[in-house]
Amino acid sequence: MNDLQEKFLDTRFEMLASERLKEFWVITAWNPDGVVADAAVNRVADQNLAAELDRRALGRFRVFGGSPDGSHVEPGWGVDCREAAALELGRMFGQLAVFHFSEETIDLVDCRDGARFRLLPCPGRVVYPEQKRLFTVYVGSRAGRFEPADGDWLVQTVSKTFPSFTIQPSTGVFRGRREEVRLITIATADSRSVLNLADEIRRGLDQEGIGVSCRGLYQRVCAWSDMDFIEDVFQG
Repeated sequence: MNDLQEKFLDTRFEMLASERLKEFWVITAWNPDGVVADAAVNRVADQNLAAELDRRALGRFRVFGGSPDGSHVEPGWGVDCREAAALELGRMFGQLAVFHFSEETIDLVDCRDGARFRLLPCPGRVVYPEQKRLFTVYVGSRAGRFEPADGDWLVQTVSKTFPSFTIQPSTGVFRGRREEVRLITIATADSRSVLNLADEIRRGLDQEGIGVSCRGLYQRVCAWSDMDFIEDVFQG
């Protein structure tokens, strides 16, 4: 695998499009020549790219490309244009590569020689904001209160699946008994991963069940739960 593939083949995309085009290119102006630039410089370059697209009367919509863990994200544009124009724009703004979306495939295309590298399909490769939902996972404590070690374990466990989340302390009542609880909030399009996480927490903290809510719907994940049924409830 060459340096270009190592840099970009794991890229994830989040895009806001008024219509889903069957074919388009993703071009960014951030970090020319693969060197991290100042945020203000990147914003100006992005504005200049948008202005150039408008000057050429090329339709555009906002796309964010980044690493799987979200630690690195670059704003770019989805552009309805031909390959020659995409490569020209990439070179104009100092980019090593651009992305070509066609039907169900995504290719990384080298701006220098047009070489193509296919991105392998994977869950969460492309996400549209409207697909994301806000889940809350309700975690009870072992004996009415959370020990520090349990809190640390909870953070580590959630982090394995979701790079971004919040955990808030609260108080709940279960079968007439007050107890400390933790409310885990996760924004994602992958409801099954949330349910699998709830089951892992249930087993790890030896709980009878873990509550999960989304858009006013509430379900409990227990040892006897039918995950397909619960997922269908939340997909609704």
